[in-house]
Amino acid sequence: MSDKQWPVINLRFAQRPSRDAWDLLCARLTAETDCLGMQEIFNTHREALSPVPEGIDLYFPAATTAQGGMEARHSAVESIASSLLPEGSFSLKGSSLTDQDWGHGWREYFKTIRVGERLYVRPPWEQMPEGAPDDALSIQIDPGQAFGTGSHETTQLCLKLLETEIAGGACLLDVGAGSGILGIGAILLGAKYCVGVECDPVCEENFLLNAELNGVKSRMMFILDDDPSHAIETARGRGAPAVDVIVCNMLSERFYDLLPALRRVGRRLILSGFLLSESECVRNSVEKAGFKVLRADSLDEWEAFICDPV
Repeated sequence: MSDKQWPVINLRFAQRPSRDAWDLLCARLTAETDCLGMQEIFNTHREALSPVPEGIDLYFPAATTAQGGMEARHSAVESIASSLLPEGSFSLKGSSLTDQDWGHGWREYFKTIRVGERLYVRPPWEQMPEGAPDDALSIQIDPGQAFGTGSHETTQLCLKLLETEIAGGACLLDVGAGSGILGIGAILLGAKYCVGVECDPVCEENFLLNAELNGVKSRMMFILDDDPSHAIETARGRGAPAVDVIVCNMLSERFYDLLPALRRVGRRLILSGFLLSESECVRNSVEKAGFKVLRADSLDEWEAFICDPV
C-alpha cells in the first residue's frame, strides 16, 4: 500500500462571508497555494453553492508521510482567510486522505460540462447530455491523481482558444499537461499529435489512462521534464512530429521561469493560469521573453493570452 497522503484542510465559517469575499477567497487560494480541490468544486457546483456554503475541504497534492507539508499549507490558508474575513469568523482543521480514498471521494464533484462551441468534458461514468449538438466532441477524463477536469476557468479558456487555434494536422506541445485534457481536446479538434510535458511523475499514469479512454493514446506522448525546449528534443528523438502550437496552463509563479524555454521552442503560445489582476505584469514578462500578445480572453477572474514569437 502506498504511504502517500493527500493533505486536506477543512475550512468552516462561523459567519458566512459575502459572495464577493467568497469568490475572492476561491481565486486567491487557487492562485497563491497549491490547493487542488476547492476551485474545481466551486465551479462545478456554482449554483448549488448559493448561498455561500458553511465550509469546504481544501485538497493538496499527495506527499509521502515523511514529506509532510501540512503546517506550511495551514499557515498559508490562514493568512489568506485572515486578510479577507473578519477575525473569529472561520476555523481551520487539518487531516489527510490516502491515495485510495482520494479517487473515490472526488467523483461526487465531477460532472459533465460544456466548454466552448463543441467540446464537452465528462467523467467515464456519465453519458453525454441529451440535446448535445450533432458535432459535439466528448473528452472523457478520469481525474485520478492528476488535475484538469475542465471545470477550472483556465482549462476552459485554453480549450476555447484551441477551438480557434488548432489547424488540422497540427502537433501540440502541452506544458504542464496534468490529466492530458488539453492534448485530448486538441486531437479531437483535428490535431495529429500531442506531446505532454510534466515535471510531476504522478501525472504520467493518469495522462496515459485518459489518452486511452479517448482512443488517442497512439497520438500522445508523455515527457517527464521541467524544460519544454529540452522535452521537444527528447520527443523528436522518440519519433514525435515537429511542434506547431504550444499551450501552457499553470499558475504564473510557475510559468514565469519557463518563458525563455517556451520562446526557444519558437511557436504560437496559448498561455493561461493568471488572474486579471496580474495581466499587466504577465504581459510585460511575456514581451520581455520575446513574444507579442495577439489576443487576450478572460473568464471570471482569470485570463489567457495568445502570443507569437517575435
